[in-house]
Order: sequence, then structure tokens, then C-alpha cells
Amino acid sequence: MLGAESKLFLRQRAFGANYTINRVIKAVSRCSHYQQSQDDNQGASLVTVPTGSMFASQMGVSLWILLGPTTPEVRLTLDQKTFEFLSKRLNGVVSDFENDGAIPFIHREVYGESMPLVLRNARAICQVYRSDNASSKSSLQQTRITNKIQYLLRWCRRADSFQDILASTQALMFLLISLFPTIGTANVITNAIRAELVRCKMRLWEKAPAHLPNSMSTWQAWTLAETVRRTILFTHTILGHSAVLKQGYFTHTLFLEALPFDPRLRLWGARNEDDWNTLCGNQYSGHALVGYREFTDIWERGDAQLDGRFETMLLVACKGMDHVQQRELAKISNPSLDEWSPIID
Repeated sequence: MLGAESKLFLRQRAFGANYTINRVIKAVSRCSHYQQSQDDNQGASLVTVPTGSMFASQMGVSLWILLGPTTPEVRLTLDQKTFEFLSKRLNGVVSDFENDGAIPFIHREVYGESMPLVLRNARAICQVYRSDNASSKSSLQQTRITNKIQYLLRWCRRADSFQDILASTQALMFLLISLFPTIGTANVITNAIRAELVRCKMRLWEKAPAHLPNSMSTWQAWTLAETVRRTILFTHTILGHSAVLKQGYFTHTLFLEALPFDPRLRLWGARNEDDWNTLCGNQYSGHALVGYREFTDIWERGDAQLDGRFETMLLVACKGMDHVQQRELAKISNPSLDEWSPIID
């Protein structure tokens, strides 16, 4: 078992300390590509780069929109293969949600058998909306769905506790993915969901507690903290994808590259606390968290394996499908494109 000092350190660092964020931001800011983009775009600080290109791979660009408004922006597009891969995987996440399957950003330990009401309502809406083609539904059906979504949006706006904000953010993530087909049609409801999701993830970031209750075990504290970290990361992925659907590009900024998560990816799949402790080697390193940019660098060096959907989607969103395929194929003897398929759990 972990000592009291280690448990306290975990709880203090559970959501990523500010100095970790600042350290990674400074490291990213020293990169030559960032300085070059500043020099070349002194006015608007904007540049358009297609992901999947050699330049994009070197930059480590990501499919996320930044929380902070003060750093330069980079506008990026997605190649077709990358876009289709992410679309399929994101829709697969909602399908798993509808069927009580594993979700890459919600650990089963966090909610157990008592899923919050806002998530149960979101599941019901997703199931109805995705059961048939939206365009084939009668006006009465469409009105009922719209009324349910508006009720859920009002609930999310009133959410005040950290737990309610977390569940609201996750509910809106599932709804927005389900409504991806309507984004290009100036759909009022879709725009409202997207705006509320932006607001909720900002509040989630701001309200993340520095300390967790002593009543929580170390494993429970970790599963909650990692769920929050992954939720914030996936929120940016979803918002970025919706931006591509709406306007043909997404906006990348540097602060996002510092958002932390635990790179010890197999811990997420631990079946219980004993298994988790065994995987940890009965020791918890407070320095285990890495920023998004750090993780992509670790993978480029060959020191990270693609064991699940979470890291696979993040890397494809960042590097492009072709680059990830080529790197992974290089690890296989006698590689063939037909032999490689991204992990989907």
C-alpha cells in the first residue's frame, strides 16, 4: 500500500499542477516551429497547415481548441483519411455509450452502477436520435427530441458542483457527436450544444479541485482524476472535429499541448484496486503525468505503445493517419498496410 505522503501527493497532483502546465508551455514555446510561426505571422499569428503533412508531423499539431485565449493561433485542416478515421471512432464511442460499453474517457469506477441523471438523459436522446435517419423523423418527433435537448441544456447551465459539471460536460460530448451530421446546416440546437460544451469544459478546468477527500482510496482518486483529464482532452478533440465539419478547419494553440494525462495507459484497464496497485508496482510517481506534446514525443521515440482507443485517437488527431500507420508498420516484420489496423479496444 502507498504511504500517507504518497497519497497526499497524488491528491494534490490529481488534476495536474499549474507548474506542470507552465513547464510544458515553456518547452513548447522554445520549439523552432513556434518561433517561426510567430515570425511569419506577426499580425494575426495565423497559419494554415494540413495535418498529415511532414511539417504537421514535426510540429506535433493536435485536433483540439485551446482553453486559453492569449497564445497565437494556428488554423489546421484534416486530410480525408484522418478525418474519416476520427469520425468513425468518435461515432463508435457514442455507440458504446448507448450500449453500456467501455468509454475511453469515463472510468467505470467513477459512476459504478449509478450513472448521473444527465448522462442517462443524454443516452436516451442519443438512442432515439441515432435509431433512424434524422431527416426521416416526423416534425413531431423532431420537436420532442429538441425539447429534451433544450431541457438537458438548461440543466447543464444550472450545474454548479464539480461532479455535476463533469457529468454535464460528458453528456454534451455524446450529444454533439450524435449531431455531427447537422453541423453544416446552421442547426440552432447543434450550435447551442457546442457553445454550452465550450462553457462546461472551461468550468470543469477552473473548478478542478486541488485536493480530493481522504475517504477516497488512492485508486478511486486516480480513476476520478484521470477521468477528468481524459474528458478535457476528448472535449477538445470533439470540438475540433465539429469545427472542421462547420468551417473546414480547426484552431490550434500551444496551451493545449500542456494538458496532462497519465501515460501509464494500462492502469486504465485495471479491473480492481489490487490489479491497479500491482500495475503501479505498489508505488505512485507524482511525476507520471505528461503533457500532450510530451506524449507524442515519447511515441515518436518508440517508447509508447498503442494499447487502446484513447492514445490511438489522440495520436492520429495530432500526427495524421498516414504518419501513425507508417510508424506502427515499421515495428512489424514484413509490414503490409492490410495487416495494420488502429486499436479500437
